Amino acid sequence: MSNPFESPQFHSAELTGRTIRLKRVTVLSAGIFGAAAGAGMGLIVGALVLLMALAGALENPGGGAAPGMSAVVGVFALIAAPLFYGIFGFIGGMLNAVI
Repeated sequence: MSNPFESPQFHSAELTGRTIRLKRVTVLSAGIFGAAAGAGMGLIVGALVLLMALAGALENPGGGAAPGMSAVVGVFALIAAPLFYGIFGFIGGMLNAVI
Protein backbone atom coordinates (compact mmCIF):
# COMPACT_ATOMS: atom_id res chain seq x y z
CA MET A 1 0.00 0.00 0.00
CA SER A 2 1.39 3.43 -0.91
CA ASN A 3 1.64 6.42 1.35
CA PRO A 4 -1.39 8.75 0.78
CA PHE A 5 0.57 11.78 2.01
CA GLU A 6 3.35 11.36 -0.51
CA SER A 7 3.15 13.66 -3.53
CA PRO A 8 3.55 12.00 -6.92
CA GLN A 9 6.80 12.72 -8.75
CA PHE A 10 6.13 13.67 -12.35
CA HIS A 11 7.07 16.32 -14.88
CA SER A 12 4.93 17.94 -17.51
CA ALA A 13 7.01 16.29 -20.25
CA GLU A 14 6.07 12.88 -18.89
CA LEU A 15 2.40 13.77 -19.07
CA THR A 16 2.48 14.71 -22.74
CA GLY A 17 5.20 12.28 -23.74
CA ARG A 18 7.23 14.90 -25.59
CA THR A 19 9.61 17.73 -24.89
CA ILE A 20 9.89 21.00 -26.72
CA ARG A 21 13.30 22.52 -27.40
CA LEU A 22 13.90 26.05 -28.50
CA LYS A 23 16.17 25.86 -31.54
CA ARG A 24 16.58 29.50 -32.50
CA VAL A 25 15.45 32.99 -31.61
CA THR A 26 15.16 35.66 -34.28
CA VAL A 27 16.88 38.97 -33.71
CA LEU A 28 13.66 40.96 -34.01
CA SER A 29 11.72 38.82 -31.52
CA ALA A 30 14.54 39.12 -28.99
CA GLY A 31 14.51 42.89 -29.49
CA ILE A 32 10.76 43.09 -29.02
CA PHE A 33 10.95 41.03 -25.84
CA GLY A 34 13.77 43.26 -24.56
CA ALA A 35 11.75 46.37 -25.36
CA ALA A 36 8.68 45.07 -23.53
CA ALA A 37 10.71 44.04 -20.49
CA GLY A 38 12.57 47.35 -20.48
CA ALA A 39 9.39 49.40 -20.82
CA GLY A 40 7.82 47.52 -17.92
CA MET A 41 10.85 48.16 -15.76
CA GLY A 42 10.91 51.80 -16.86
CA LEU A 43 7.28 52.18 -15.83
CA ILE A 44 8.13 50.91 -12.35
CA VAL A 45 11.18 53.18 -12.08
CA GLY A 46 9.24 56.18 -13.40
CA ALA A 47 6.45 55.62 -10.88
CA LEU A 48 8.97 55.43 -8.04
CA VAL A 49 10.65 58.66 -9.19
CA LEU A 50 7.24 60.33 -9.40
CA LEU A 51 6.40 59.24 -5.84
CA MET A 52 9.75 60.49 -4.53
CA ALA A 53 9.35 63.81 -6.35
CA LEU A 54 5.88 64.31 -4.93
CA ALA A 55 7.07 63.36 -1.45
CA GLY A 56 9.90 65.87 -1.76
CA ALA A 57 7.51 68.60 -2.88
CA LEU A 58 5.20 67.93 0.07
CA GLU A 59 8.05 67.74 2.59
CA ASN A 60 9.45 71.18 1.83
CA PRO A 61 6.75 73.30 0.16
CA GLY A 62 8.53 76.60 0.78
CA GLY A 63 11.95 75.35 -0.33
CA GLY A 64 14.34 76.85 -2.83
CA ALA A 65 12.80 75.44 -5.99
CA ALA A 66 9.17 75.82 -6.95
CA PRO A 67 7.16 72.93 -5.48
CA GLY A 68 5.34 72.44 -8.78
CA MET A 69 8.62 71.90 -10.59
CA SER A 70 9.24 68.74 -8.59
CA ALA A 71 5.89 67.34 -9.74
CA VAL A 72 6.72 68.22 -13.35
CA VAL A 73 10.03 66.37 -13.08
CA GLY A 74 8.20 63.35 -11.63
CA VAL A 75 5.62 63.28 -14.43
CA PHE A 76 8.41 63.66 -17.01
CA ALA A 77 10.18 60.67 -15.43
CA LEU A 78 6.96 58.64 -15.61
CA ILE A 79 6.79 59.31 -19.36
CA ALA A 80 10.47 59.30 -20.29
CA ALA A 81 11.72 56.31 -18.28
CA PRO A 82 9.60 53.64 -20.07
CA LEU A 83 10.49 55.20 -23.40
CA PHE A 84 14.24 55.14 -22.83
CA TYR A 85 14.24 51.78 -21.08
CA GLY A 86 12.19 50.34 -23.95
CA ILE A 87 14.51 51.73 -26.64
CA PHE A 88 17.66 50.53 -24.93
CA GLY A 89 16.01 47.19 -24.08
CA PHE A 90 15.22 46.73 -27.77
CA ILE A 91 18.81 47.47 -28.77
CA GLY A 92 20.20 45.28 -25.99
CA GLY A 93 17.89 42.39 -26.86
CA MET A 94 18.93 42.55 -30.49
CA LEU A 95 22.61 42.67 -29.58
CA ASN A 96 22.21 39.67 -27.28
CA ALA A 97 20.52 37.69 -30.05
CA VAL A 98 23.27 38.56 -32.52
CA ILE A 99 26.04 37.61 -30.12
